[in-house]
Amino acid sequence: LDARSVILDAYCELEDGTMVNVEMQKRNDDDFQKRMRFNLSNMDTSKVEKNTPYAEMPDAVLILISEFDIFGKGNTTYHVERRIAETGDSVYNGVTEIYVNTVIDDKSEIADLMRYFRDTDVNNKQFSRIANRVEYLKIKKEGREYMGSVTEEILEEGRVKGKAELIQNYKKTLTVFLNFIHSI
Repeated sequence: LDARSVILDAYCELEDGTMVNVEMQKRNDDDFQKRMRFNLSNMDTSKVEKNTPYAEMPDAVLILISEFDIFGKGNTTYHVERRIAETGDSVYNGVTEIYVNTVIDDKSEIADLMRYFRDTDVNNKQFSRIANRVEYLKIKKEGREYMGSVTEEILEEGRVKGKAELIQNYKKTLTVFLNFIHSI
């Protein structure tokens, strides 16, 4: 098989080995369900060695955050699951697929979080741990210096190792951010 390459927006692995891919989309110009399926297949093939029993495949979480309501049903969040057509029973194959958008405010906590991400209010009390970290990194001198040094390290490393490795370093930065968000 001749594979098409993929660059994930954000990828990390949880302590239990679960693979997490977060994609961000501004425009509704693609078949995002198939794109998520494609990303998953690449994640699986990159992590699973030949002859690995299927039971040992890591679980995967796919999250698409968009600036549009992908299904047009008026929810902030959509959890897509597999069902047996004849019985309606849910079945789980290790994949969790979640679509979240920033345009629908259904008064859920995730809608509040999406609004926070969109507006970045450092005075937000509901997400104070994130707001405090954002304030430190974006407003406080020490935080800006830290971000500048991290960015400079990444850029310097990229200059030395080339464009492909630069992308990997940005993924590492996003992984740190996702791990921070996950710890909240």
